[in-house]
Amino acid sequence: MNLIDQYINDDCFNILPKMKGYSIDLIFSGIPDMSQINGKPDIVAYGELIGKSCSEFSRVVKDKGFVLMMQTDRKLNGTIYPKQDIIKVCMRMAGMKLYQHKIYVKNKIDKKNLYQLNYANILIFTRNGKIKQSKVSKFLQDIFVYEYDSFGTFDPLFVYLILDVFTKENDIVLDPFAGRGTVCVCAKESKRKYIGIEYDKKIYNENKSRFSGGLNNFEETNG
Repeated sequence: MNLIDQYINDDCFNILPKMKGYSIDLIFSGIPDMSQINGKPDIVAYGELIGKSCSEFSRVVKDKGFVLMMQTDRKLNGTIYPKQDIIKVCMRMAGMKLYQHKIYVKNKIDKKNLYQLNYANILIFTRNGKIKQSKVSKFLQDIFVYEYDSFGTFDPLFVYLILDVFTKENDIVLDPFAGRGTVCVCAKESKRKYIGIEYDKKIYNENKSRFSGGLNNFEETNG
């Protein structure tokens, strides 16, 4: 099965176990929030999902490759669910070290919304990878602010920055929870190879044609 430069409609846990170990240069994704998973929120089952994801990510990423996860904490029944802390523990148990922890602010800093947090944790893991010295200055700041207001989608400018700092041309970029495919489209436009996996058939069908039109078509269609 050829996965390179493919946007696939499937459960990533059907695909990841079939992938060769130590084969991916960058995994760039976000584990879906509990609110995005069918059924009643189940903290135990969700913790198992995080653990399973971290185990597979660490298996397929190269020794000097990187795993970047964008995650927000959530309030559930009056209690903060510290997703990023659980990810850190699971990745450490899987043999990965936390290389960088930064903050991504989506929308204006003073925006108030009871249902959508305006920030996310940027968690970057590796075993033995390092940013090239020539790229270090591009990723020095601890807080990145983007006024891009499209729910569930990374700002393409941020994605381009990450691709530039952590990969080079022809590297393989994997997004196992690809959603609308922003990471994959930007990887394609940056001359990286990509693998995107999206479980939701409706989301997949709405976005698969955008890969033939490039980022401009992608942006126009999403607004």
